[in-house]
Amino acid sequence: MRHKPIVIVLITVTAMWLAWQKLLPIEQQTHETSTPRVTSSTSLTVDKEPVLSLSDASTSLAKPSIHQCTNELAQYENQRLRYFTTLNYQALLRQGYSLDQVTLAIAHFLGPSHATTWRYQQLKANTQMAQRIATASQQFSENTATELLVQPHSPQPWLLEKLAHPSFSLAPGQQLYVDDIAWLISNIDILDAQIVTVIKHFDDINLVVSQDYADALRLIDLAARAGRIEVVKALLNKGAALSDDNYLPSTLEWAIWGLSNAPQSRWPDYVEVIELLTSQGARAAFIYNEKGDIIEAQGRRFKLTAERIQQIYTHHQLDFDSLWQRDALHLDLAQPLIQQLQQRADQQLVISQQLKSRLSQCPSLLREFRTDWQPLGLAHALAQVSYEGDVDLATLNARSVQLYECYTRNQARNAERTVHHSQAAKAYLKVLRREGLEAALASLYQQPLTEALRRDLFYASLSRVGAQSFTRLQSSQLGQSQLDYVRLPAGLTLPQLREYLPRFDSHGHSLLYYAISHYDTELLTQLVAAGVPYHQGITAMDPLALSLQGIELFAGQAPSLQVLDEVMTYQPSLTPWHRSMLALIARKNPALYQQLHTRHPQLRHQDAPLPEYDCSSQF
Repeated sequence: MRHKPIVIVLITVTAMWLAWQKLLPIEQQTHETSTPRVTSSTSLTVDKEPVLSLSDASTSLAKPSIHQCTNELAQYENQRLRYFTTLNYQALLRQGYSLDQVTLAIAHFLGPSHATTWRYQQLKANTQMAQRIATASQQFSENTATELLVQPHSPQPWLLEKLAHPSFSLAPGQQLYVDDIAWLISNIDILDAQIVTVIKHFDDINLVVSQDYADALRLIDLAARAGRIEVVKALLNKGAALSDDNYLPSTLEWAIWGLSNAPQSRWPDYVEVIELLTSQGARAAFIYNEKGDIIEAQGRRFKLTAERIQQIYTHHQLDFDSLWQRDALHLDLAQPLIQQLQQRADQQLVISQQLKSRLSQCPSLLREFRTDWQPLGLAHALAQVSYEGDVDLATLNARSVQLYECYTRNQARNAERTVHHSQAAKAYLKVLRREGLEAALASLYQQPLTEALRRDLFYASLSRVGAQSFTRLQSSQLGQSQLDYVRLPAGLTLPQLREYLPRFDSHGHSLLYYAISHYDTELLTQLVAAGVPYHQGITAMDPLALSLQGIELFAGQAPSLQVLDEVMTYQPSLTPWHRSMLALIARKNPALYQQLHTRHPQLRHQDAPLPEYDCSSQF
């Protein structure tokens, strides 16, 4: 939490001053902002409104496909998001809308996290550092001298020196800042008694702490979060106001958040803080899950388990249900500001009537599709397999082709990450990053390497230096007798791979798998012409299954259809998995399914069921 010394040149300070000028100062007692200042406005103006357009590249259809709905709704939402992220919401404050009204509008159009961040920014306009920057900038504007503004280090060095003495006092010219005290509170090595002594010499205790914290915290919030009971008492005695913003965490909620992370030895301190705050009228609002855990307080996610809650009640008689409950801001879609911003967005977003008609059908179509197809993902499948026994690739492959494929790809990614855990690998990769491949290979000279480490370093090197170093790596001590095509990077060419044309990898994949997975149509055509074998059958994710998966994900866009055409030259037999994938394509995109059947009449789903599992991130 320490500040690093920051030297701000005149130009930077002036720019920051202009930025602060755009922010309307918000009263620190934010719980008073809930009273609307404006109930309606027919002259709403918003700075810098972009003019957006949404193209309609689709042909006229009476009923859109699932793919169309997914893609067009995503495009529409992205355009709306772009519109609302570029609005100047400070302009709405200047027009008389309350902080609460604007906050809820942002929450509705951009989401709660954006609203929380924006609301914090408004409160940050009142920080002591912001006020100092503004004052210094005004002075610079009156004096053209090229002076520098130096932000003091927090804590200031003299403060730490004075803390070591029994009597604490300020020398002439010395000034405490709120960030100094915030640092003391957050430092576990500083005693409560020392902080209390410093607080006696500081009067602006309700200032918001500056840029070291993402949240708009006051000293009372920090002390409660740290469970510093004596500091909380001292601040209250000096008239510290409890944070009770109706959209942000309260002082009491910060104390509970601290308790959720505290060791059992600190529970008595936190319980005393909570009881003291409650006696002063502090309030909180919790969200419980079905297990009775407290998981959220005013947008701040944490976890205070039901077991811990019971233990705290047993040992300290603290009943969370008895704490004063407070109301939070609630979204009202009938709020005039939300309606007016929505109308303005609709005016700015140029959309054809045909596309608008299609989009209006999409929500019900998507709901119907999600009802029809509710596949289970990788985590659920692994849990099932683990419950029945150890995760076995053969079992996983028999259960679902796509899950097997997803699992092996995840294993490859995990291997890439875990290679960094070995000290030998860390040393090798450090040399590779700083000095290059040859120096890294030389560093391995006469080092004992396990087969697993050789394999991991081979693929880690390939991913960093690129496919052009494949031949050099294969001729080194890291060379692999059997390649894992799942882990090879894109960009390998036929001359580099010629030796491996007839070979299969450990999963039974041929090089067709490599070319298809990277959508390298040029290499795929060369491999087909060279007579590369189709598949060995260890996994059912053969080239046709991989091609259909790509067609389903990318809605038949190039080059997925070209890949399919090359694969179909092998005249593969259709398996239940193939038909299941075709059934999914037919359900999501009937026109695309008809196109596939026209190109290759044998591609029929024959009323196969939809896939039971799906580990892709796509819909």
